[in-house]
Amino acid sequence: MTDRALDPHRLAWGILLLSFAIFCVLAVTVILAVDYFLFQSPVPVRPTLSIGRETIAVMESTGSSERVGYNGETVTVGTRISSYPQSQATLRFTDPQANDSLIAAITLHNSSVLTLRQASRPRFEWSRNSHLIELGNVSGRLSITVPDTADPNLLINIETAAGAIVNLEGAGRYTVNASADQLSVFNRHGNATFIPPDLRQGHSIPTNGLGTINYADNSVSQKPGYVNLLRDSTFDALEADGSAKTQGWVCSSDPNDSPVGEYDFVPMDDVTVLRFVRGDDATTHGITSCVQSFGQTGAEIRADVYNYLALRATFYVEYQSLNACGFDGSECPLMVRMDYIDQNGEGQHWYHGFYAREADSQSNYRLRCASCIQDHDQISEKAWFTYESPNLLTLLEETPPASIVGLFIYASGHQYDVRLDEVTLTAARLDNPEIVPGDVELAGES
Repeated sequence: MTDRALDPHRLAWGILLLSFAIFCVLAVTVILAVDYFLFQSPVPVRPTLSIGRETIAVMESTGSSERVGYNGETVTVGTRISSYPQSQATLRFTDPQANDSLIAAITLHNSSVLTLRQASRPRFEWSRNSHLIELGNVSGRLSITVPDTADPNLLINIETAAGAIVNLEGAGRYTVNASADQLSVFNRHGNATFIPPDLRQGHSIPTNGLGTINYADNSVSQKPGYVNLLRDSTFDALEADGSAKTQGWVCSSDPNDSPVGEYDFVPMDDVTVLRFVRGDDATTHGITSCVQSFGQTGAEIRADVYNYLALRATFYVEYQSLNACGFDGSECPLMVRMDYIDQNGEGQHWYHGFYAREADSQSNYRLRCASCIQDHDQISEKAWFTYESPNLLTLLEETPPASIVGLFIYASGHQYDVRLDEVTLTAARLDNPEIVPGDVELAGES
């Protein structure tokens, strides 16, 4: 059998077709690459750590041991953040391509852990993808705030250590509790869904709703959330002169103070917050306050309706001139006072204060005021902090509230500069009233 000569025409056509195929593949690849770069590629967002109280542990993905975190440090993907029993920290995600406006703030309360898996934003404004934050191995308690100015398509994906998933989309305020045996999500307002570890079905949580997953059988329950007794918790209806557009807060400073303290509104991280400030090198006592009243009879706290009452406040101490809360423990840069009528019909007060500047260990400064039943809380200066009180119905069990008459929030001392983001006074009926909001299901429903 003789070898047949290769037809040059067929060879030429083969080379031509192969070249055309390679060209098509390259063209499609370039088109897809350009489309991905222009419309789908993300750029990283690097959150900063704000330590609200005591010490936070940080373990980077490249390290093998924990170290102490510091205020203002940048957190990279893969980093594990842990809080201790008395500590608190907030991850603040800001947009470097939008004048560092706030994307989201995620607070780790005491004894909580998370790992930052991803934080990104679209490369261009016309990109089809959205802002994305992914957290993994979450346990403990998180508070999440997404401002109204954030990307409405922002997605925060949270996976617990047990494998349950929480998806939060767009603006809102949320509380997530992840324990060894259950997950609970309190949607104060916003869009929230969660999925049990078996990943079979997602469940939407309505505004002011509390959703719970029990890991033992992956059962899901949905309940109404907590009743906020306060109006205008974020001071949106407050006028610049201290009056309220509707029933709510009324603010003032003592006109006899010299200099007189001030209250105004200032932007912080693209969010407008209420500010109490007094400067001018003041060396005498001054006070700036806001009060919300519930009338002479007050807001009723019936024992058959509520067994849980708690105050929550998110604030920032920029500066205070006095150490601690002054010598008598009565001049904190931020104090709260709840006026109420007890079950015997007697008027009562509950006080609690916060300070950032520690008193000398050799001084005799009191850490609680004469009318206080708890020591004041020391927090970090120039850092956001969220306070959640214990159950006030238990704390005040010797004079339990029958109705709330009013709530005062005030700055006191010589010089102070304090910012307030939110204050709530929540009531509920819980299976276990000693657990903070979102930890357990509401009682009386199955």
